[in-house]
Amino acid sequence: MLAFFYEKMYSVFSTSKRDAFVSYDTHFSYDEMFQNMLKINSVLTQFHNHRLVVYANKEFPTYCALFATILSGNTWVPMNPSLPAKRVMEMMSLAEPSVILTDRDLPDIMTEYVATKGITVYRLQEVLDGDDKAEFDLDRIEPNNDAIIYFTSGSTGMPKGVPLTHANYCNTVNNLLDLLPFNKGEVFADYHDFGFVISIPILFPCVMTESAFSPALNDMDLLMPGNHLGENKVTVLITVPSTIANLRRLRPDGLPDVKLNILINCGEPLHLDILDYCLNKLDASQINNFYGSTEVSCWTFRHLCKEEDLKRFEQFGVIPIGNVLPGTQMQVTKDEELMVSGRQITAGYLNDVNPESFVMENSTYWFRTGDKVVPFQDMWICKGRLDSQVKISGYRIELTDTEAHLRAMKDVDAAVCFVSGEDATRFIVAILHSTENVDVRQVRTFLADRLPSYMFPKQIICKAEMPLNKAGKIDRAGLKAAYFDGSLSRDIATPE
Repeated sequence: MLAFFYEKMYSVFSTSKRDAFVSYDTHFSYDEMFQNMLKINSVLTQFHNHRLVVYANKEFPTYCALFATILSGNTWVPMNPSLPAKRVMEMMSLAEPSVILTDRDLPDIMTEYVATKGITVYRLQEVLDGDDKAEFDLDRIEPNNDAIIYFTSGSTGMPKGVPLTHANYCNTVNNLLDLLPFNKGEVFADYHDFGFVISIPILFPCVMTESAFSPALNDMDLLMPGNHLGENKVTVLITVPSTIANLRRLRPDGLPDVKLNILINCGEPLHLDILDYCLNKLDASQINNFYGSTEVSCWTFRHLCKEEDLKRFEQFGVIPIGNVLPGTQMQVTKDEELMVSGRQITAGYLNDVNPESFVMENSTYWFRTGDKVVPFQDMWICKGRLDSQVKISGYRIELTDTEAHLRAMKDVDAAVCFVSGEDATRFIVAILHSTENVDVRQVRTFLADRLPSYMFPKQIICKAEMPLNKAGKIDRAGLKAAYFDGSLSRDIATPE
């Protein structure tokens, strides 16, 4: 099955005459992409099953680089240049790459690391300006070798590396190709960071259906997605409900010039008001709600949304995650935690951190999702997290990660974080144990080179004394309750 998958992918790159990349008046064909991939492969053939960091903006050469990396039998490690250099270095030290493909000069901290570790660095444009090419040898691709490494938020303040094998992610892609009514020549909107696992259902089904990527290349495309969708004639939109909420705010009457074949919501709970907008204001032939995480190669559950869902699930306020995808097994613990198993589950985190997230029971390998689920009729409803993980704008965040960095600030002895707000307005509140008035600007300055901005708290409350529970620990539940009932002082900063 894997050999057929890559033979089909290779065939599209090498023979398709369709557009592969569309950004307004800029179009690139699959043939142009393939010729670039052959050039990039000319410097990759000396490596096999090595980790290759692609440190570049979301431009056409970057798409060429990531596919060349995978077809060369190496491991693609996406890293976004817009992230703080220190955060990138934390991921780099975990990934231990042999090669970096980049579109820019590296930050000083990375340059020093590269020199120390003997990492080979290639400037993409220099490679593409050359004449050397090398054919791909698909026999170099082994099912159990790592294809991609993503990074998620970790509870210790360090990111966690999630390696996905070729067998892992291909299972997800094959499920999508079987379940969804893709046509040839679709246009896929691509609004999210390559380092977000949502890239799997965007990148690979797009190629397998000879369709075109249409990425958001600037802030305007992201802030006003309605214009991008219409002008690029997007037909497949895979995104988080926060994007739809923003679209609804800007275009409450919908998008009359956009005809979507497939709309997929994922990464956050799909609330009924957002589904109502999708059903009644967006012209989409099919609307889906998918559920999963990075550890499961993106998705393990799916619900096909219909008009009657608005009444059927009114008591929950959210759409169910639905039922398991083919190849996935599930069980629910006595604490109502969802556990999943199947071909798409990662074998574990890099350096075997958090091994308790994976358990072996009755010769079956299970991933503990940390999500609480309850049955309803013939499907499953997700009731939220059992631990400190939250999702904001589709990004999965360990609040303890943010807390760990806040505690590193001068004059801060402890930090407690939680989330306030709903849907697109969700934000992180941080209560700091400090005798000094630490404000939002100070926190942003401190965190700017440590964490991505979506992990920053937007409200800071300083407490000279922190309440303790009976065990002598900081009373997190009490602090959170006091915040929401208004009895906790909040005179330091307000949400923006």
